[in-house]
Amino acid sequence: MKKLFFAFALTLQAAFVLANEPVKLKSDNVNLYRQPSNKGEVVKVLNSTEDVMLVRKFNADWSIVTAGAESGYIHNVHLPKIKKAKQ
Repeated sequence: MKKLFFAFALTLQAAFVLANEPVKLKSDNVNLYRQPSNKGEVVKVLNSTEDVMLVRKFNADWSIVTAGAESGYIHNVHLPKIKKAKQ
């Protein structure tokens, strides 16, 4: 039940993402995790050629992203630095 709820919440959050340019990964064979942990379930293995949409930064180490129909967590070392927008 927890996994179902988590998957629903993550998918719902990803659905509200504004359409931005996809983020390109820095390397190939990047694991997309179900949870923000290297010990978590790997949802998908991504290549640098795949389009990845950044949903939001989760914490200093992890970000929530979508890749095709899948949503999950990627370690920030695999993502380019994002500049903060001026307000």
